[in-house]
Amino acid sequence: MIFLTGSPGCGKSSTALKLAQKSGFVFYEGDCFYMLKNPYIPLDVSEPSLAMAKQNHVKGTTKSTLEAVKIAWDFYLKDLPKGDKTNEEKTFPFFRLMAQDILSEKAKIGGDWVVTDAIPTRKIRDVVKKECNATFIVLTVSEEVQKARLEKRHAEDEPGMAEWLTSLYKNYEPVQSDEENAFEVVITPELELEDVVEKVLDIIKKM
Repeated sequence: MIFLTGSPGCGKSSTALKLAQKSGFVFYEGDCFYMLKNPYIPLDVSEPSLAMAKQNHVKGTTKSTLEAVKIAWDFYLKDLPKGDKTNEEKTFPFFRLMAQDILSEKAKIGGDWVVTDAIPTRKIRDVVKKECNATFIVLTVSEEVQKARLEKRHAEDEPGMAEWLTSLYKNYEPVQSDEENAFEVVITPELELEDVVEKVLDIIKKM
């Protein structure tokens, strides 16, 4: 169970898609859980992050899940752009629910899994690890590279989308020296997607 995480624009979804295509991983797009949509992005899309908009909504969502989703959205939309993490622990139920959904789905489907989600902090990573025994690989890019990628990806989106995603950058915590089951891949401008995929696979092979 691999979680690919990092700031928006670091290439999580594109890397996961390649892992699914090349190595047979089941690709679960965590952002879909926030949107109450089918998390299984088709493997023939060119831009998996944008493909989420076309995914069908799931049915039968409970009231408690809806409440947890709202808290998570408030954290990302209102708190993080201001650098405010005081409500971080209020998001823990949401991340536990997502981890439980992933475990439930994995029990049905089997196989090796790669999950993508822009989880910002070590505390939240630890919550997810405890819930589903995941290993995290944190993709790290410079602020300049992130901004350029997001502006390109969201050029045709509603105004402010790239700006909001860029504003979250400063809140993403790197892997810490005493953190277990977490690795980091630093993405420099010259690295192609295939290079990043190989670095991720090298980490997985050594686990």
